[in-house]
Amino acid sequence: MKNYLNTTQLPAVNVKNHLGFLRNHRRVGILVVLAVIVLGGNFIYQKYFNLTSAQKAQKELLTVVAAVSRLMILPEGGEPVLASVIDADTLKKQQAFFGKAVNGDQLLLFPKNAEAILYSPSRNLIVNVGPIQQNTGAGNNLDANITAPPPASNDTPAISAGIKNNNKKPNSVKKK
Repeated sequence: MKNYLNTTQLPAVNVKNHLGFLRNHRRVGILVVLAVIVLGGNFIYQKYFNLTSAQKAQKELLTVVAAVSRLMILPEGGEPVLASVIDADTLKKQQAFFGKAVNGDQLLLFPKNAEAILYSPSRNLIVNVGPIQQNTGAGNNLDANITAPPPASNDTPAISAGIKNNNKKPNSVKKK
């Protein structure tokens, strides 16, 4: 019988040499994969979790507004200003409005609606609510002191909170 197929001999392949190449470069391959994982994780962290201070303040404001809105109906219109109580004892001595405040409480000021809400995240309750009146000479400047007129009755406490854009402690309330 005639062989109609043209067969050629393939050169013998030394499998051990190819496996040796893989063994020698396996460490490099593992390092490349680890580098890609670390760089990808860093990118995701920077993009989604590493917020600027302004973004953190906005996120905290939205969190506090959402928590307070579950406990009471908030004033409509106007952007609230958030401040944290950092020295409750000093504030208690200065004003009766902060009588039941503790360090870490949040003060939501609604300048447009002339209302202040003292919220305690640790206790999840509204500590106090009162009217405010912004000084007319200061305009819309955040460095203005926000004060309340004398109360009409004993039920409505007068409040005063200094809001500053720097790191000083006006009236022991820190603006966020």
